[in-house]
Amino acid sequence: MPNTPVPAAATGLPSTAASRRAFLGASIATALASSPAAAAPAESPQFLALVRERAKARAAYDVAEAALAAARERGFALWPETPKGMRHFPGDYYERLGVLEEETDLEGKIVWIAEQLAKGIRWKGYRIPSVQGLTMFLEKYPRDTRARHFRTLLKRAQDLQRRQREAAAVSGYDKADEAMWKARAELEWTTRALAEDEPRTMAGVLEKAIAMSEAEGLCTELKFTTRQVLGSSIADDLVRLLRATLTT
Repeated sequence: MPNTPVPAAATGLPSTAASRRAFLGASIATALASSPAAAAPAESPQFLALVRERAKARAAYDVAEAALAAARERGFALWPETPKGMRHFPGDYYERLGVLEEETDLEGKIVWIAEQLAKGIRWKGYRIPSVQGLTMFLEKYPRDTRARHFRTLLKRAQDLQRRQREAAAVSGYDKADEAMWKARAELEWTTRALAEDEPRTMAGVLEKAIAMSEAEGLCTELKFTTRQVLGSSIADDLVRLLRATLTT
């Protein structure tokens, strides 16, 4: 017989996820309060310090993210447009000589070919003269018939590269990006430290749950890591504390 979904109202449970979490928390608290357990232990100073450290790290990460977003906007406004004459398509003759590279933007992402992007194709990017590739070619073949033309291309590539670096520096993007990664590493470290520590109280477990719920505001990879390290930790804490309560 197929399973038939039962409306939340028919079960007496709240309908929204947030309400269900609150309902579960209240139910656990009621169960603990009604049990003949001894007075609840105080939370350990070490755990409370970790909670404060993580909260501080999360606040710093949010500030760094906002600063990076502002720097990114300034950087793209200053980013130089690549001259059309310097753009080549994949498979170009020059690319086979090793003197071209993929064109990237301020964030190091590939600049897709406009015509292909309009068709929904996102695997072909423009190629532009490579400073490194042209330098190596000219060092190896200084008397090549194309050497004069390649020296001209090298100067243009160097000028474009210089203007790109200036845009990244003036906008503050490089420093903001470095600061964001530093703040992210600190947040990840404090999150792992919090997950590894064992709270003595249900309030402590709730602090871990709050930290995990805050992952919604993080980037995808960090969000996944936060949920992975805290999810199993919270489950273990609940089992440990409930067993201790029921056996006392």
